[in-house]
Amino acid sequence: MGGPVLISPANFPATAAGGGSLQKTDEKGWLQLGTGVRAVLSRLQTMTTLYPRNFPSMNRYNLGGWSGLVSPFCPIANPRALIEFSCATAASQTPFHVDRHKRLYCARHPLAPKVRICVKHYRCAELLMPSVKTVLRHFHARKSFLSAALLPRLGISTPHPLALLQKWRYGLPVECFFLTAELDCPDTLDVWMRRRVQSMPDQDISFFFRGLGRFVGQLHRAGVYHGALWSSIVACDRPRKYQFHLLDLDSLRYVGWISPWERRKQISRMMESLVQNGALQKDVRDFALSYVEFLKDE
Repeated sequence: MGGPVLISPANFPATAAGGGSLQKTDEKGWLQLGTGVRAVLSRLQTMTTLYPRNFPSMNRYNLGGWSGLVSPFCPIANPRALIEFSCATAASQTPFHVDRHKRLYCARHPLAPKVRICVKHYRCAELLMPSVKTVLRHFHARKSFLSAALLPRLGISTPHPLALLQKWRYGLPVECFFLTAELDCPDTLDVWMRRRVQSMPDQDISFFFRGLGRFVGQLHRAGVYHGALWSSIVACDRPRKYQFHLLDLDSLRYVGWISPWERRKQISRMMESLVQNGALQKDVRDFALSYVEFLKDE
């Protein structure tokens, strides 16, 4: 049906979902003020939701300047072994992903050779780095770890959290590792779009995009707002399963209820990301209509 068609936010179906229309909204005046207040309240709600005491099953530890949490499902229960493993991995391996906040490694521990562990190393504090920026980075790590423990309760798949390792000096965090179990499906949506989708049967392509729409709808129904919802942070399971997993949890917020304007913003961003990776107009429409159908009863 021709080449890729650019889908602008204004072309999103003007169908009511989540208690309101998803059409473009005037963002001036009181709406801007309300959006700012809501953003502050959502961050406070996220902090209270992800308070460590709300996760009594997590094992806490304090060990030689290090502190943190270890999941009961972690195959390595010894915090010292986890710390030595994480530091050695970061010192000896080349990261497979680097961004502003962290470096990602993948390795196996001798005590659990069957499990590939993803080591997320949040950048260390430097003498000239502002302390506020340092603390915020380590708050992101703790928030990501606790989010990974909470999301499965909401029916949303994400890599299993194993441990949060934080080193403190003079009351400030100077080292931080977040360990997860590696997924069996390493390919994100943008990789799927470039390598696999175009060679799939039309019916499977439709199932793929409709499944993605339901996955994003599930996020919003659970009150989960992601500030960077792109195709690069969602992974897809092996062919013909079409199970989706959320990878990067740094920008996650729990707002309880997501307004129509916020939903439209998130969906427009995902649609733009899909189009940039070669999605056709009918594919993006399948994604959008599936999202709306999933939330039509709210």
